[in-house]
Amino acid sequence: MHIMILKTIFRITPTAAFLAAGLLIPAMAGGQQFSKKVHQLPEVKVVSKRNQYYTEDQKITVLDSSLLKNHDSGSLGELLSIATPIYIKSYGAKGSVAVPSFRGSSAQQTSVNWNGFPINSMTLGQCDLSLSPAEFTDKLFITHSAPASLYGSGTFGGTLSMENTPRWNQPTMLSVSSELGSWNSQRYSMKGQAGNDRLQYRLSGVYQKAQNNYEYRDYQQYGQPLEERRHNAVQSLGLMQNLFFRHTARSQFEAGLWYQNRNKELPDIMGSTGQSYASQKDSSLRAYAGWKGVFDHSALQVRTALFYHHQLYKEKENIRDEQYMIYSPITTRKWMNELNYRHYLNQRMTFDVGIQYSRLRAEVDAYSNPATEYKASIIGAFQYKRSNLTTNLSVRQQFNPYTNPTPQVSLGANYRPMEKLFLRGHFSTKYRMPTMNDKYWQPGGNRNLVPEHGWTAELGTGYTFDHNSLRAHSTVEMTAYQSMIQDMIEWLPMEGSSFWHPVNTSRVRTRGLEASLSHNLHWNSYRLRLLSLYTYTQALNLNKNQPDIYGNQLRYTPFHTLKNNLHISKKSYTLGTSLRYTGERFTTADNAPSGRLDDYLLLDLFVSKTMQLKNLKGNIKFSIKNLMDNQYQIIANYPMPGRAYYIHLRIQMNQIF
Repeated sequence: MHIMILKTIFRITPTAAFLAAGLLIPAMAGGQQFSKKVHQLPEVKVVSKRNQYYTEDQKITVLDSSLLKNHDSGSLGELLSIATPIYIKSYGAKGSVAVPSFRGSSAQQTSVNWNGFPINSMTLGQCDLSLSPAEFTDKLFITHSAPASLYGSGTFGGTLSMENTPRWNQPTMLSVSSELGSWNSQRYSMKGQAGNDRLQYRLSGVYQKAQNNYEYRDYQQYGQPLEERRHNAVQSLGLMQNLFFRHTARSQFEAGLWYQNRNKELPDIMGSTGQSYASQKDSSLRAYAGWKGVFDHSALQVRTALFYHHQLYKEKENIRDEQYMIYSPITTRKWMNELNYRHYLNQRMTFDVGIQYSRLRAEVDAYSNPATEYKASIIGAFQYKRSNLTTNLSVRQQFNPYTNPTPQVSLGANYRPMEKLFLRGHFSTKYRMPTMNDKYWQPGGNRNLVPEHGWTAELGTGYTFDHNSLRAHSTVEMTAYQSMIQDMIEWLPMEGSSFWHPVNTSRVRTRGLEASLSHNLHWNSYRLRLLSLYTYTQALNLNKNQPDIYGNQLRYTPFHTLKNNLHISKKSYTLGTSLRYTGERFTTADNAPSGRLDDYLLLDLFVSKTMQLKNLKGNIKFSIKNLMDNQYQIIANYPMPGRAYYIHLRIQMNQIF
């Protein structure tokens, strides 16, 4: 079957014609009025990935080192819920499932990548962010409504890109930390690296456990009694290794290995009178390797990755039972490969062409047979750049054994009429392939599903104010967007049966506004950093075949969110606060008042001190989560924890050898 896919790639399509034309341009350049002066690339490190190179027309959020350092003792989901516009749907305390909702989209419509490779579940299509420790990330890029032409399937909301990068200026380092907190929460981590200016090895590890037996008010029981969250313990272990090798100034090899394991007890929802005996174990092993080289007028990148994931859901009716009521193992494997060639026509024009090929396999008891799929894509991208204008154009065609999505196109520009002001516009088409559960789950799987498809358009602007007399600067940014999604996949009751099945039925329009303010101030020995984020999101069901819910807001999509992060430092002391507001949400498609979740306000606070003794550096931090002890829910009938206390200690040794 994969041979058929490869043959299909070479058929004449509009995308293939575009790519062929692009490959001819460099050859023709010698006879045209192109400047012979091209990019001179002294080191391979300046060659960014295709997804990062062609993004100046898109809204990109990059979490800076200060935010990563102050919030690296949690999961990626916790970090994003504090410091980004993304709405995180969490099912409880530390270690509970947490999935992103970005610009009104579902978790399946946001792609999460590790060093350029998507880590979303092949069976569910979403990514559980609680399985990604924040400190495993050196850089975090968030691309709002990322174009499918660059990133592929499932980017209606956007993409989250976790990147590991070498630190050539810090050859040796060892850091250990521990954190103790409420409900018997314990977290221990270490990070070390060794090498020189050509070879660097890094090892990171995190172990965490917690009982999570916090008190909550059960609004589903008579009298709303105060209950203790039972059967909610979690235990997890994560290990990551990275290797970087610079053979020459223009050639670099890198590789990474990531092991993650979690055992989680699954509690009952509010209103339950019995005791849950369900649990879930997740184990994943991910490995990748890549090489990139720079030539006089071009660059080449080759990468490959192999991901393995095993999940086991178990449930007993009684703790004494020898047999499980449910015993459901799921095993998936994914092999991904990519080749990308970049040619610098001159100082203004750049062209990329790339090929991707993947093999996917899932073994699930609910499938009649193990499911194996192959898919391939060809990608082309072009950039034209002047002193104050950058334009990007990219296209993609994906091929697979079932329905091929239409060619994907992205076009945008970034214009700077002055150094401190930018104007940005972007349009791109989107698609999302059905998940393996959508196609193969029995009963109900539907192999006749077509990909979700649609488009996104956005306009943005930003301005930076410099206050030289106060040693301060501020940046204000605003972005307006609109997206249309056709043939959205929904699981609905099957006519004449008690089973549910997926169908292409919904039509959804999302539109909104994102505004941000960042402010930095240096005054005497004080340093102040403020980050404010506001989002307005309207996500409406426009399916005329469902008149009872036509025009309603999608479930679990707040109209308004507001986040403020303030850090004040003086010498070795830092005080930080995080204030977050989330508006009301509906839990049912008909937006019934009985299914409405109240808005809530959360306040976190921390204070830390840094100590330095030669090559030894220490930091102690005390933090309070949910300082006002508010009772709230993100997912209906899954109570969130109240006020919690944590103390964190980190010791770092630099230049050990």
